[in-house]
Amino acid sequence: MNDIAFAPIREVAVGLPNEDHFSTAATVSGMMGILMSESWPKRANDPAWQHALATCTRAIQLETDTREGQKSFRRRRKGRRLKGFPGRRTEAKNPS
Repeated sequence: MNDIAFAPIREVAVGLPNEDHFSTAATVSGMMGILMSESWPKRANDPAWQHALATCTRAIQLETDTREGQKSFRRRRKGRRLKGFPGRRTEAKNPS
C-alpha cells in the first residue's frame, strides 16, 4: 500500500484537556484525526487550527511534505499550550 495518508512519520503526541492519556499519531491521517476530535480545544474561526488541518490535507494530496504537516501540528499544539512529548521515528517496513 503506497497511500501517503498511512505513511509512517515521526510519532507526535498531545495531552488533550479532560483526558487521562496522551493521544498519539504515527501517520498524517492520525494527526488529522486528533485535530478534528471532539477533545481538541477549538475556537470559532481559529486560523492556526485551520492551517494545521489544511497542511495535513496538502501532505496527503502530495502537495507538500509530511514533515510540514508535523511542524504545523506541533505549532498548533504549542499555541494551544497542550502538553506533548517528542515522538520516535516509526520505520516503514521494506517489502522485499
